Amino acid sequence: MTEYSARGSLEEDALDLLSTDQDEIAELLERYDALAADRAEADEREALAQELCSLLLVHAAVKEDIFYPALREVIDEEYLIDEALVTLDSARSLMDDIQNGDPTEPRYDEQVRILHELATQHFDDERTQLFPKARASTLDLEEIGGEIAARQELLLSAEEDAP
Repeated sequence: MTEYSARGSLEEDALDLLSTDQDEIAELLERYDALAADRAEADEREALAQELCSLLLVHAAVKEDIFYPALREVIDEEYLIDEALVTLDSARSLMDDIQNGDPTEPRYDEQVRILHELATQHFDDERTQLFPKARASTLDLEEIGGEIAARQELLLSAEEDAP
């Protein structure tokens, strides 16, 4: 499994950390698209899709558990957080289908393609709407970044220890 490149820095700004994670996830999505376009073997596509879903689930968890609750306390536009949470619920449903799906079925690649679109739109919305509000707020983004990095490490190591 690929680890986020930002691991190890407990002093990294939360927005920089989340943006780096999003870039790495987007890169994996692009790699999957290339594999699907090249009609790569099902096992290869499935392995990448499983890795992608694992990283996305960790990314979603730290936002839901740490970033969004902190942000909700300091911005007036709470509906933006609610919209982000609805998007994460939709993505989680798709990821469940992908993780339990059959990569030899034609709809498998389509599910990953739709997840790609959903994630791209979600990341764009965060970077243009939520992240600027967080940057302008009173949040201690370095402290939150440390909490996020620590939680990601914990979640990723628990996943690696799972059978």
